[in-house]
Amino acid sequence: MRIWKLNLYHHIFPYVANGKKLVDGRVWSKKRDYRKMKRGDKIIFTDLGSGKKATTTIDSVKHYKSVKDYLKKEGLKRCLPWVKSLAEGIGVYYGIADDWEERIRRGGIFAIRIHLDKK
Repeated sequence: MRIWKLNLYHHIFPYVANGKKLVDGRVWSKKRDYRKMKRGDKIIFTDLGSGKKATTTIDSVKHYKSVKDYLKKEGLKRCLPWVKSLAEGIGVYYGIADDWEERIRRGGIFAIRIHLDKK
């Protein structure tokens, strides 16, 4: 079992911490190879605003070529529980960082299916 450490923006963290966000989407990265994530691995998510932490267990990881496919197949409410439409959800991912559009085009997006560990 491997332990991964990932950060979340302050407005997203509570959805992981309360178990409502069941899929975390991560785009291709030189820094981390999400293909190496395995069922049973742990992710410690850190809230970038408060420093609070939440520990989850990975259920599975699936790769998608586009954010649209990712959100449609994984389910908008499982990925982004606060979002009201597919278009809004796509906008969330493309608005995270200036280089995300290129990174998604280059390597797609990984759906990391998680569940919150009981304390």
